[in-house]
Amino acid sequence: MLWLHRLKKIEGFWANAVLRSYGNFFFVDDPVVGMASLIVVGLYSRWSLFASFTTCVTGNMFAARTLGEHPALVRSGLIGMNPMMLGLCIALMQPPAMAMLLPLLVLPCCCMAVQKTLRL
Repeated sequence: MLWLHRLKKIEGFWANAVLRSYGNFFFVDDPVVGMASLIVVGLYSRWSLFASFTTCVTGNMFAARTLGEHPALVRSGLIGMNPMMLGLCIALMQPPAMAMLLPLLVLPCCCMAVQKTLRL
């Protein structure tokens, strides 16, 4: 049962990070606003929702696991906001295609690496 409790903590951490990333787009540090933003993006376009969600999760995971960002910084949503906006821009400029999957996974990592480099 200990593994189940740990899994719930991990799920809560990543859900909180992604929702706060969406909320920070409107300068509000609240997961409820992030959920509303996520719904609005999904109502606008499924492609925009997929692109922004994919880049947000990829950016958060890369920053936390590879770059070693502090968990509080990732949980606050500040790390995932830039990749999320990058995904929205990609979705607005490019039509949905499987060829766009690689840039959706690589560009957030590049964005996070540049962001970490500029902060040092």
